[in-house]
Amino acid sequence: MITKQISSNIPAQAIGAKSAVSGTNADVAISIALGAAAFILIHAIQFSYTGGTVTGELLITDGTLSFDVEVTSVGAVFLNGPIPFTADVTATLKAGGSGVTGKLNLQYTLEN
Repeated sequence: MITKQISSNIPAQAIGAKSAVSGTNADVAISIALGAAAFILIHAIQFSYTGGTVTGELLITDGTLSFDVEVTSVGAVFLNGPIPFTADVTATLKAGGSGVTGKLNLQYTLEN
């Protein structure tokens, strides 16, 4: 159970950022290791698909907790957190379809 109050204010910890781009009709994934932290807060997520007809999905999970969004259109999507996770996180923007490429960006902090 997370007992720390979560706020959308700018955190005292350094904000980490990771970005990845897929090949055509391929998954793109980003991993964040918990390390010595108590939990990971994802503050912002940006992703997009470009190309043909999209049948995609964004899945962020730590093996127990999951955040899952279906994506059916081309273009940029911006999601704001914070979304807490209590173990190593894998964020996957699933293959969007034939001729479709994806981009995934996360901003996060490791919290104690």
